[in-house]
Amino acid sequence: MEWQIRFLLEKIELLEGKKREFGKKIEQYLKENAEAQLLQSIPGVGPVSAASLLSEIKEIERFPNEGKLAAYCGLVPCLRESGKMKARGAKRKYYNRKLKGTFFNIAFTAIRVNPIARSYYEKKRREGKTHRKALLCLARQYVKIVYAVLRKKQKFN
Repeated sequence: MEWQIRFLLEKIELLEGKKREFGKKIEQYLKENAEAQLLQSIPGVGPVSAASLLSEIKEIERFPNEGKLAAYCGLVPCLRESGKMKARGAKRKYYNRKLKGTFFNIAFTAIRVNPIARSYYEKKRREGKTHRKALLCLARQYVKIVYAVLRKKQKFN
């Protein structure tokens, strides 16, 4: 039993070392990448979020407008129609779950570090939305910001 514990501890140390190396490589890549620098100018977007956004969005030109990007992220409800029946607010079946999670994390961070985002979140809460729905609204606003920053190639002011 003792040798198994030692073996597992050595394995953990090895993996933590690889994780640090990989983290340094990502940081170096983000320092050299202009789009990553632009994304990190947005309050609430850090290096991990920027890397995730860049890896999942790939080329912003493949989205004709920010609504298409938001739909790709799963942050827009879809309309389902069948004969006379119309269902609004239905959850999308196919969307990029990593991007949706990244935008939720950005929104969650933004309500702590960005007073404008915090006031928008509180406004949505006063309107009667739950915490999760208010975060969804804020995440949708961040899709607009990310889209504009990547399209115009300008830092967020």
